[in-house]
Amino acid sequence: MVGIILATHGDFAKGILQSGSMIFGDQPNVAAVTLQP
Repeated sequence: MVGIILATHGDFAKGILQSGSMIFGDQPNVAAVTLQP
């Protein structure tokens, strides 16, 4: 399976990952990376 990295500024990636988890369930190969200034 292909891994997915969500990298965004601030906590947006975490929000996308949480929303996706509510819709599709937990996905083992998806990670959120937040970039803070």
